[in-house]
Amino acid sequence: GNVPVYVDRSADIEKAARFIVASKAFDHSTICATEQTIIADRPIAQRLAQLMQAEGAYFTTEVQTEALRKALFHPDGSLNTAVIGKSAVYVAGYAGFQVPAGTRVLVAPISRVGRDEPLSHEKLTTVLAWMVVDGWEQGCETSIATIETGGKGHTQIIYATDQNVIMAFGLEKP
Repeated sequence: GNVPVYVDRSADIEKAARFIVASKAFDHSTICATEQTIIADRPIAQRLAQLMQAEGAYFTTEVQTEALRKALFHPDGSLNTAVIGKSAVYVAGYAGFQVPAGTRVLVAPISRVGRDEPLSHEKLTTVLAWMVVDGWEQGCETSIATIETGGKGHTQIIYATDQNVIMAFGLEKP
């Protein structure tokens, strides 16, 4: 599974932040239904990031994000088994950087999903990709692109309270 999680502007973002970090940290993210890419609606993205940080998420810099690409995946695109199911502190150290003690998950900002962006693939470790989108329609498109990158027909998550967004979003999924 390559599970996208869309967090809409109508979501209970405190709940979303708490649940996403807890889920990704559980068993060091070895469960295939665990979140892989957060797709945050722009109006709530900054606050969601702050709330996730309060839950133990560490947002990586560009240099650290590049280091994660190289640490998590081999040049042929296959997963590096040395980091599967490892703690965020271990994965960061393996990639060559340090994070605060108590870091539960690493969050790596990306700008696209697809074959040419390794971090938009399933990771099976304590690393989440992070994308910011404008509105549920773009969130929906990005979610579909994510599951088409690996995980079609598997799992998709949405945090929203707007019933129209939830219904439209759900009807768009393969």
